[in-house]
Amino acid sequence: MKNMNEKGITLTTLIITVIILLILATVGISTLGPNGFVAKAEEAKKQAQIDEEKEIVGASAVQSAGANRYGNIEKEELEIYLDKNAGEGKTVVLTDGDDLVVKFIESERYYKVDTEGDIEQTEVIIDENPGDITVGINGEELNGTADKPYEIWCIEDLVAFSKAINNNEISRGCYTKLMRTLDFKSELSYTDYNAKYSYDETLAAYIKDESLETTLMELCTENLGFIPIGKSGAVFQGKFDGQGYEIQNLYINTTTLAGLFGATGWCTVQNLGISGNITSTEKSAGGIAGDGVDSKLINCYNHASIKGQQYAGGIIGHGSWGAATMRNCYNTGKITSGNCGGGLAGDCAGEVTDCYNLGDVSGQNAGGITGSASRKIIGNKLLQ
Repeated sequence: MKNMNEKGITLTTLIITVIILLILATVGISTLGPNGFVAKAEEAKKQAQIDEEKEIVGASAVQSAGANRYGNIEKEELEIYLDKNAGEGKTVVLTDGDDLVVKFIESERYYKVDTEGDIEQTEVIIDENPGDITVGINGEELNGTADKPYEIWCIEDLVAFSKAINNNEISRGCYTKLMRTLDFKSELSYTDYNAKYSYDETLAAYIKDESLETTLMELCTENLGFIPIGKSGAVFQGKFDGQGYEIQNLYINTTTLAGLFGATGWCTVQNLGISGNITSTEKSAGGIAGDGVDSKLINCYNHASIKGQQYAGGIIGHGSWGAATMRNCYNTGKITSGNCGGGLAGDCAGEVTDCYNLGDVSGQNAGGITGSASRKIIGNKLLQ
């Protein structure tokens, strides 16, 4: 009887032990799960680090503004106080137009500091293959077809795209997408803003050259500025979709056709915005294109100042031969021409539909929508 009781107790104990282990296992799984205690603890730790980093940036911004005679937050002064507060070499300060962005090297987190001293965490996209438009952000192969369009993720990509079109290195009828807003004056729009480049006269393009001291940003914002995509004899003939993004602080100062696209033909450029300063001292100039043959410009706008010795327009300079057409476009930039100038086009032989102009237009044969036109202007507004 004693043995039976002992066996009964042993079996009961075993069952209780198994139940306890199952309970503990369930608790352990819930603890380790995506909403468990461990995950929540990690999230709390991450948030505490973010709060600490923001506090360091905020204190450094206040100190740098206090040290500046005008109360401004300058890059060099901010770097000094970040080294004091975070530790020397723990952070990097980058320019983003008028704003500054602080990167914490170890955590790889970024914080934007605007001109008012406000601070917010921001995401920064890094293209691992800058200057190679045949490789996507995740390493996928791109061939410029409708299914696999080329992708523009950084200024290096845009410069490489211009070189490839102008030198017939890729099909001029390719499909291309702009993947984010790019600012020529923002170090965040370059993958390696310290990389050195030179101007190759033979290729009429910028190429990487570490033997020099000039950066791509310096080349694209001074002297000639950005080299337009497409030229006489190598016009862009494909489809470019800006996807609602902008090319900001685009600077061009050339004797040839000027615009993000120098010369286009039998193409479509859509969903794209431009700002900056664009000048052709001898040819035509436009925000999107200097010259266009049978080109469709759809849902585009221009904030840049445009100056052309010949034709000048907010969207296209000269769109006469082959009837360039515009739809749902507008301009706010100042337009100056030596021949024909218009808020949308200096000259356009195609239909201009549902477009408007808010910019000043000056020069010979100037018009609010077009300087000269030989077809229809439908549902457009002149607002000056």
